[in-house]
Amino acid sequence: ARATPDTRLAALEMIDNADCALLDGLSGQDRVLAPPATCCVTAFEEMAARHPRAPALRAIGGENITYGDLDRAANHLALALQARGVGPGDHIGIRLPRGPLFVLAMLGAWKAGAAFVPMDPAYPPRLLEIMAEDSEAKLVLTQAPAPDLAAPTMVLEADALRQRAARGPDRRGMAEDRLAYVLFTSGTTGRPK
Repeated sequence: ARATPDTRLAALEMIDNADCALLDGLSGQDRVLAPPATCCVTAFEEMAARHPRAPALRAIGGENITYGDLDRAANHLALALQARGVGPGDHIGIRLPRGPLFVLAMLGAWKAGAAFVPMDPAYPPRLLEIMAEDSEAKLVLTQAPAPDLAAPTMVLEADALRQRAARGPDRRGMAEDRLAYVLFTSGTTGRPK
């Protein structure tokens, strides 16, 4: 990766030949292990199609969410995001605690063609405002209205996991190597970078 930083993640060798030989010896089969040639959204959708009733998320103290249900909920959210003007190349802030809604927001952003910007709701309002502004977030997904942000917000209610759409947006023409997310560091100057 350092030698060729423009290489797609899917094209990188995940394990070397010695590890492959070890795995082949353990399994008793000769096979080549290769990384998937698709983006994570496509891989997720393929898993949802193969195992729609398998648990995708295990909510702490709550119900399991299946791959099929999560896929259809992400389709619904992606269509709603696109209706708000979100598309390929855009950045979507996710101001949600880590959990099933965060995963839904991440998948919905990707299905709409956007990258996501994680914005911890525990951060001070000024820090979140800087993150929204510097990332040029087209929209920020929140659990409550956030008038202090430099971007429009969309409230994602807990029942968003129950809303469904059989099909999501048409992703033909969207590059599989498009930006997935934008992360901020704390920054040595006190301003996140």
